[in-house]
Amino acid sequence: MDWGVEEILNRLEAHDECQRIEAKSAKGKLGNSVLETVSAFANEPELSGGYLVLGLSPRSSSDSTRYAIQGVDDPDRIQQELVGVCRNNFNVQISPEVLVHEMDGKVLVVAYIREAAARDKPVYY
Repeated sequence: MDWGVEEILNRLEAHDECQRIEAKSAKGKLGNSVLETVSAFANEPELSGGYLVLGLSPRSSSDSTRYAIQGVDDPDRIQQELVGVCRNNFNVQISPEVLVHEMDGKVLVVAYIREAAARDKPVYY
């Protein structure tokens, strides 16, 4: 991971989601949108991958910050599920770098998904 969690969160607050950062709530489980994001990060050329932040939810436009930290219920299970899905549910094996970060008494799971080699693209589930 090139960027630390604080930098990723600061970029989310300043610029919202972009080609290199996506935020998902994933409070209790992963959803299909997580698989779509992993695939997009693995396929996007010349970005070197992207960061997936689990445990954030968007706030309304009237709030002072873009995202609320809701945390994930079971970070160990979410990590294991994400790694398992990345290894078993795509046409090529993806090995995310995953870390757990506590903030405001809640736990975020942050994963860095590398860009796949050109010979492995397109990556799909």
